[in-house]
Amino acid sequence: MRPIEFTWGGYATADADGIALSQTPLAAGDLTLDGALAATTPKFTAQIPPELTKTLATLSVSGKVTITSAGNDSGMTFTVYGTNNSGAVISETIAGGNVAAATTLKSFKTVTRIAASAATAAAVTAGTAQSGSTDWIPLDIYVPNQVTNISCTVAGTANYSVQYTNEDPFDLTLAHQVVAHPVAALTGATANQTAGATTTLMRAVRLLINSGSGTVRTSIVQQSTQ
Repeated sequence: MRPIEFTWGGYATADADGIALSQTPLAAGDLTLDGALAATTPKFTAQIPPELTKTLATLSVSGKVTITSAGNDSGMTFTVYGTNNSGAVISETIAGGNVAAATTLKSFKTVTRIAASAATAAAVTAGTAQSGSTDWIPLDIYVPNQVTNISCTVAGTANYSVQYTNEDPFDLTLAHQVVAHPVAALTGATANQTAGATTTLMRAVRLLINSGSGTVRTSIVQQSTQ
C-alpha cells in the first residue's frame, strides 16, 4: 500500500449556537437552522420556488455537533442529518442533555436537518465543538504479517488521538466500534509522535482532534515483514 499523508485540524473555538439559535420546540419536529453557519441554497433564490431551496449549516472543518439544552431533555433524542468530509450522507441520533450539551460521535461537514423527537423542556441551541475526526481511512488488511507505522507532526496547539476500527469503514449507517491505537503515545497526544508502529490488525484508522486550533500532519505507512 502506498503511504497515506494528510493534514487535519484548524478548528475554530466551539460555537454553541452556530448551527441553530436558541429556540424551544413545542412538539416533535425539526430545529430551525438559523445560526451563523447556516445559509439557504441555492444562493440566489429570487426566481426559485421556495420548495426548491433548503437551509443547511456548513462547518469550516468537519467536526462534532453539539446540542445544548437549558432544561432536562434526557428523555428525548435529537437526530442530526448531513454529510461527512467526503460528501457522503450520514446521520446520528443522540440523547438530549440535562442542562448540558449532548455531542455527536460522528463528524459533520454539513448539517441539513436536526430533528427533535418531542417537545423540549426549555430552550435549546445547536452548534459545534472544537473537536472532530477525519473520515475512516481504510488499510490493506490482506498484507501478510503487516506492520503499520503512523507518525504525527503538530503545528500550533492540538490534543489528538489515532483510533481504529475493524468494522466496515464504508458502511456509514454504523456507529462504528472505535478502539484506541495500540501505541498509547498516540492517544491524547500533544507533541510530535514517530513511534506509532504496530502489528495489530486494523481495518481502518482515523485521526481525532480532541481540542485545540492547531493542525496535525499524519503519515501512514503499511508494509509486510515477509
